[in-house]
Amino acid sequence: MPDDRDLKLGRRDFIKTGSAAALMLATGNQAACGGAANTMCEVTPTYQDGPFYVNTLKLGLERRDVTEGLAGAPLLVRLTLIDARTCAPLSDLAVDIWSASPRGLYSGVDNSLVLRGGADTQGETYMRGHQFSDEAGEVLFESLFPGWYEVTPPHIHFTIPFPDGKGYTWQFFLTDDFSERVYTTVEPYKQRGAHPTRTSGVRRAYDALILTPTGPPHAPVIDAVVGIDMENLEKRADEFQP
Repeated sequence: MPDDRDLKLGRRDFIKTGSAAALMLATGNQAACGGAANTMCEVTPTYQDGPFYVNTLKLGLERRDVTEGLAGAPLLVRLTLIDARTCAPLSDLAVDIWSASPRGLYSGVDNSLVLRGGADTQGETYMRGHQFSDEAGEVLFESLFPGWYEVTPPHIHFTIPFPDGKGYTWQFFLTDDFSERVYTTVEPYKQRGAHPTRTSGVRRAYDALILTPTGPPHAPVIDAVVGIDMENLEKRADEFQP
């Protein structure tokens, strides 16, 4: 499998503006917002962190652009964090993002521990980084549409660390139809073709974490509202151990 760092992109045009619809992601768990009648906030479900989390806060990788020049479909990720019990924006939270490269490899880890024939990319940091949410609860990342690997549908990981060992971890799975358009029409994805694993394999309880990006396959956008139940935080994501 080629090394992702051999695939460079000289210039990327990200969608900075537009009418990407914010998505309220929920599993049916709802909490009334303070004061407003018939207004509900929705809890975005947590999800497993997987085996390849690398803490970018420890690495000092606070950045908006996490691509490090790799070639692929530019993906703009805009998240708005809210308190699911009050609907208030959550500012100054460290949002840590990670996903597979267009070639289906994670940086900073030995991919062969999970992925057949996966490369050892320890020391690399592409497709990883964190930002702090602003006063409106927003973070914006410039990433790339993630490449596929056999064991799971395409997805993007996120986590937020809190004091006392607490954390909030989730991920977005990307719909089959949109992903297939990317994988069959955009370089370098189309060199590998359509993904053999479908989102139907994701347990139905997590349907709320399956979304369709807006925009064309060569420049998709994720624009989502994330409702966090601040009174029911879980343990922090487990860091990769070689």
